[in-house]
Amino acid sequence: MLYIAFLKGINVGSKNRINMKELKSKLIDQGFKQVTTYINSGNIILESELEIDKINECISKLIFKQFNLEIPVVTRKKEEFDFLINTKPYSNKQIAEIGHDKSYECFYVAFLSLIPSKEEIDKFSKYKSEVEDFSIYNNNIFLLLSCSIRESKLSRQLIKLDKNATVRNWNTILKLKNISDQMVL
Repeated sequence: MLYIAFLKGINVGSKNRINMKELKSKLIDQGFKQVTTYINSGNIILESELEIDKINECISKLIFKQFNLEIPVVTRKKEEFDFLINTKPYSNKQIAEIGHDKSYECFYVAFLSLIPSKEEIDKFSKYKSEVEDFSIYNNNIFLLLSCSIRESKLSRQLIKLDKNATVRNWNTILKLKNISDQMVL
């Protein structure tokens, strides 16, 4: 089965440096197949017969052993990832209107390791505003922002929903879909 794994907080500035080529090689040594990485921010497409929890655990342990870093990993099955893309809650027009004349990305997906409770979602909802909107699908949160993600109150609250949450912009999501679509199982 094909999976997309997201590593949280690697290769950001001088923190949590991981050579993706080396990581890819080590993942292949661990028995993963068709391992492909995309950019240095920790996006991995791979084939495995393991369940998601075991994939996350295996990658985390490997990173700790090889790089001495404790890095959260959140993984999605390719089918779930594709469904997520196909059912995005915002139209291309809405995204384009928000992003018009901006020098930064406006549309993101946060991948959580857990499905948030209603109480957690209610707390998170308090940070929704005219310039920051979100929609939750299972353990994924779509963020549509009129401000930079660095200025976003919603994005700063993600850690309260899930300490392992990791965020990718929509362009990265689409590129990962394109790469994974071309992989043959």
